[in-house]
Amino acid sequence: MKKNIVIVLLLIIIILLLTSIDIKGFQKIDDVQLPTYDVNINGVKVDNTYSEYPLLNYKDITYLPMTENYVKDLGLEISWDKEKGLSITELDKYKENEASKLPHEVDSIIDAKIPIITYHHIHTDPSVWSDITISPQKFREDMLYLKALNYNPIHFKDYFSAVDNGSSLPDNPIIITFDDGYRSNYLLAYPILKELNMKATITVIGWSVGRELHKDGQTPIKPHFTWEEAKEMYDSGLIDIQHHTYDLHNLGDGVTCGLGVSQMSDESREDYIKRLRNDTVKLKKLIEEKIGNEVNVFSYPYGVFNEISEEVIKQLGFKATLTTIDDVWNLEDGHYQLERINMPSGVKSIDLMKRILVLDDREVNIPFENIENQMERIEKLENLVIK
Repeated sequence: MKKNIVIVLLLIIIILLLTSIDIKGFQKIDDVQLPTYDVNINGVKVDNTYSEYPLLNYKDITYLPMTENYVKDLGLEISWDKEKGLSITELDKYKENEASKLPHEVDSIIDAKIPIITYHHIHTDPSVWSDITISPQKFREDMLYLKALNYNPIHFKDYFSAVDNGSSLPDNPIIITFDDGYRSNYLLAYPILKELNMKATITVIGWSVGRELHKDGQTPIKPHFTWEEAKEMYDSGLIDIQHHTYDLHNLGDGVTCGLGVSQMSDESREDYIKRLRNDTVKLKKLIEEKIGNEVNVFSYPYGVFNEISEEVIKQLGFKATLTTIDDVWNLEDGHYQLERINMPSGVKSIDLMKRILVLDDREVNIPFENIENQMERIEKLENLVIK
């Protein structure tokens, strides 16, 4: 609240300084600069019917509409009198949640954190469970716990919409990601997400979509879902499909190919940039053609990135890059090189939830943490969160 008052007071001083200066787009009325054209803030038209209130516009930048409705939303009350001048009063009843919904306000998502959690493959065979392969029961328990802890999964585009357009985010947002595009995402994870009405983002490897064999046509690989299955999931509104390179998801030898997006040992900077750009553009266009969404999130294979890769990917219009750095996303740090929390098989859901809560600065009791049997915990969680 103090911050809002300070901002408004500073703007008043600027307005008073500018009242005797001719500024393009304004006409002087009673020594107050008033706009003579429509005003838009963050793409939203401002109600400018309160012509008795000043509005500061300088060098084609609108700083603050001094209208009655606007300042009330900030928790302030404004009055204007050409003899008494401008007076601002703090309202007794200020509703924080109302201000956070303003189309021109994004303070509600600034200075905050959004956990991003990472999955890869889901399988029923215990012999293959690992840091990147978990059981369907484990995934179900994770999702049930997120709901029990009042986490609300969002897509990256929901966050960018909040920043760009002022749309609101739910309380306790979290982003669920899957890397690689395995068919188990479609067969095992998607039904659970659909049942629980939870959003997730899957980043796909371009060449492997719909394949069960490697590029040599002989070596078996984990099956990957098809473009048709990807489109089905995307059309549900629950799944977003994003970028994990077309053909750079390789362990590499440093000579014939790099590790992920790494530069090869004998590769010039110019050749490296060209190779990275071509691969990135190829998959971006392919996803947008097959799925119909905007591709603006890039997940680095193996979490490997460098200054050149960041520069190239930003230039291609991507709004976020994802790493494998194990931490929570702090929004103050921007939206590139984002940290993610891996969700392995060998760590209990309860312990993973504790870690997420600690990193997210939330103090919440975790239900049923004293129950040892997983299936019993799942049953109790289902009774708790499924209506």
